[in-house]
Amino acid sequence: MAPVTRKTASSGAFKPVHRKTSQTNTNSFADIARTNGYSISQNGDTNRSALVPINQLADQINPLRDMADRVGREVDHFAETLDKFNDRLHGQDAYDAAIDLTQGYRDFASGMVKKLKKRHDAQRVNEMKNDFGKRVTQSPIRSSSVTAIVGPVTHNDGDDDMPAQTSLDTLRQWQAELDTWDLFRIMLDLRYSPKKQLRQQEKEARLAELGTQNTYTSDAELWERFTLDNDSARERHLVVKWLQAAANHGESDIEAIADELEKKSGRGTGIWFNGWMETRERIKGTKRMRVYSTASPESLDVKRTHSNEPLVSSLDPDAPTRQYRVLEKADEYSERALWMTCWEMLRRGHSWFDICQWCSERNQSWRAVSMAASSDSDANIALPGASAGSLWRRMCYSLVQGGSTDEYEAAVYGVLSGDLDSVKRVCQSWDDCIFAHYNSLLIGQLEEYLQKSFPERFSSGITNRFALFDSLRHHGDQKDVAQNLIRRLMEQSSTSQEAQQPLKLLQGSLIADTFSDLCKNLATAISDAAWYQTTSTTIAPLRTAVSPDTQRESVIFNDYDSLRIVTHMVLMLREFHEPLSDTKTDPQALDNIIAAYIQLLRAAGKWDLTPVYAARMSPVRGTKSLAQTMTDVQTPQEKMHFTKLMAMYGIDTVAVLIEQTKYLMEEVLPIKSNGQRNLKIIENSKEDIYPGQRVKLDFVEDGQGGEGIADHLGVFHLIEGQWDITFQTLAYACRKLLLSGCFQEASHLVDQLSFDMLCGAKSRSILGTSVNVMDREETSLLLQDVEHVAKLRVLQKQCRGYYELSLLVKAVDALNVWRRVEHDYATKVPRPSSLPAKVKAAFENTCAAIEPVLSGILLHAKDDDEAADLIKIRNWYLPEIVLAYNAVLCAAAHMISRDHLLRSMELANDVANDKTGLAECFMESGRMRELVIAFAQSSETMLKLNEMNQSKREKKNKAGKNLAIWEISA
Repeated sequence: MAPVTRKTASSGAFKPVHRKTSQTNTNSFADIARTNGYSISQNGDTNRSALVPINQLADQINPLRDMADRVGREVDHFAETLDKFNDRLHGQDAYDAAIDLTQGYRDFASGMVKKLKKRHDAQRVNEMKNDFGKRVTQSPIRSSSVTAIVGPVTHNDGDDDMPAQTSLDTLRQWQAELDTWDLFRIMLDLRYSPKKQLRQQEKEARLAELGTQNTYTSDAELWERFTLDNDSARERHLVVKWLQAAANHGESDIEAIADELEKKSGRGTGIWFNGWMETRERIKGTKRMRVYSTASPESLDVKRTHSNEPLVSSLDPDAPTRQYRVLEKADEYSERALWMTCWEMLRRGHSWFDICQWCSERNQSWRAVSMAASSDSDANIALPGASAGSLWRRMCYSLVQGGSTDEYEAAVYGVLSGDLDSVKRVCQSWDDCIFAHYNSLLIGQLEEYLQKSFPERFSSGITNRFALFDSLRHHGDQKDVAQNLIRRLMEQSSTSQEAQQPLKLLQGSLIADTFSDLCKNLATAISDAAWYQTTSTTIAPLRTAVSPDTQRESVIFNDYDSLRIVTHMVLMLREFHEPLSDTKTDPQALDNIIAAYIQLLRAAGKWDLTPVYAARMSPVRGTKSLAQTMTDVQTPQEKMHFTKLMAMYGIDTVAVLIEQTKYLMEEVLPIKSNGQRNLKIIENSKEDIYPGQRVKLDFVEDGQGGEGIADHLGVFHLIEGQWDITFQTLAYACRKLLLSGCFQEASHLVDQLSFDMLCGAKSRSILGTSVNVMDREETSLLLQDVEHVAKLRVLQKQCRGYYELSLLVKAVDALNVWRRVEHDYATKVPRPSSLPAKVKAAFENTCAAIEPVLSGILLHAKDDDEAADLIKIRNWYLPEIVLAYNAVLCAAAHMISRDHLLRSMELANDVANDKTGLAECFMESGRMRELVIAFAQSSETMLKLNEMNQSKREKKNKAGKNLAIWEISA
């Protein structure tokens, strides 16, 4: 599939795609990080705002919000690349797609490294020089290096893929990511390939092609046979090669190191070309001052300058070891510097040919010869010589054990012989330690293989006469070597801090083949953070929540780059790697990782990237994640774009919208506490124009919660069809808003998504014409068609709930408007001589809005839960509306016409009518006595008006109703 863009999605050029289905449960949920631009406030149930701006968040998972500011172009690239391979990641082609996808991510990281090197490589090299200068110096030597600046620097190079402000740490991070993708690619080929049978056949074919080995079998062929016959050796060899490549980040690093060491020596570029110059001059000077026999150089007694330590009396390379004497300080420095450079070249994977050439250029060819003599210029392990190189390795080991005076010299020969301790002494990092162990294991395996497979190449007595470090025995059971090694590095003080860095945890899990365990632990860490002292809607609980960050893998969750990398590895491996497949791993755990990444994208404002990830989750979990993401989408155009994106990935858009409403109502909407009062419309009043009560001024208060919910539900107007779902969902939302005391937002909902508008828009596709199905006049023609009658009855039943709730909300709104108009008229100075038309219009609108409510509403429910909600709404709101209407009629009798008291008298009939259910509302709410008193006071008001206007009143109104019956004199 082509990359998703706003243009392709909005154009409608999308198609459903296959999506994997899996079983999952439906745990209750709450927002993991509240990072959607809105969140639940933590101030308590009664005072909290339902939707809180993102900059005011104070949730329990702050890292997601903090990391969002650092999210760059890479998230777009990763999502687009994943989208390209979305179809292929299913089924038989999943592994090959994963290979291509990994290469794409690796290439992006490589590109970022190249760009960052242009900015920071000089700084990196300078810092590396300082580090090597400190390590090589055993005594104070002047330095010409300048400490590198490590802070961020702003660059204006017009590169859209990188932020303007980067630092050396940014380069290191991307280099580490590049290394991680390289390692993952290696493990994809070695461990995760589903084509194991094919690989075995290819290996057997290659071995058959090589034929039977003999005395003349080449070194290269010996090595190839070794790695073909031994899978673990092949893996260790590839890991060693990876470690060498990871250490060799700069093509000119060795030259830079050499230059720095030369500068620190104080002797310029001649540090190695003239040998031990200071020692030679010291010996010559001593000989000139004294008389010595040239036949016995051992008898020459020369002291080191500025000390009493004996200086060597000859200049052959073995003199310091053989004589147990020292060199001059400067020569000792140059010797150590040279061995350090040779170590670095071996550590960085330079071939023997490269090392030999480097030494030859500095007049040190004997050192290259002493390290190896390989006929293969690219070989890492010397095989030629007596017993396929075994004798040479033993000589190197012997030198390590007793003949080396410098730790770097010992490390060089330790690498060549497979020794462990000598190499470990110069290890500076976690990578160095892995290299030391794997190099030792690899040579141990090679020795074992050669002795067993090619015994004719070993002369008798070599293994008995000359010792060699037994790495295989030292490391124990070969099945658990990698896991034990990674665990030890995690525990030992010198490497524990680095080993617990996010990407080192990831790299360690790949090397130890524990990636599935890392994913489970990471998912648990995410769960702990999401469920600690709260609940989550998108993150599944995996255990009883403990304090966040107790899981070691929580550092991955707290690091945006690492979370991104692990998420995409999970998306690939779960398709074909059995330990991560849904049959072996709880899909809830893996979905926790993806859900956390979706939360990060939301926090970064990348909501349009989330569907491609949600589609890879179980349907229920993906729906829940996208339901929250929908709350990030603001404009109608963006909402339509997002629904089209979901459809592109085969996601049930309607299910997401329903889940969004559920989320808004159950998790975002404030919970109404027991002590919180219901909406109070009326208040006591002693003014004569009211029957002891009147409508409160501005009884609808601002800030009662739920602000913004109606805007989010506006998408129901944008989608086509879905009559039943639309009205059922909006009725549910309206009920919950009313029950939570959020009347203002309920009013906004009814106004923004008016029943008339929705009905007209959605009825055309069903009935062939736009019509208000609840309007008798509009539906009169439809009732003449038998086919339409049946449809009409169904549509009316499906939309009745929202229609009647809209009537209730409009009635309350009309009362609020009436009171403001009435108050303005009553308090205006001077009072108008005639009643303004605005007052009459407000009264008529109020009557028109309330009358439908009195005919009996909210009496039909589809289930018990809805019935319970409707009973509460009727008991809370209808008594207030009836009492308020009575007060309005009395006030209108004084201001407009006393004939309106007739309707007040008739309210008792409406209440008593069993079909309206109003009497039950007053009885269950305990307000029947209040109603009786209000009616009595209305009657008293009418009598007073009759007495005041007896000479002027009309005995009969236009409808033929006589008021005289209410007069005492009658």
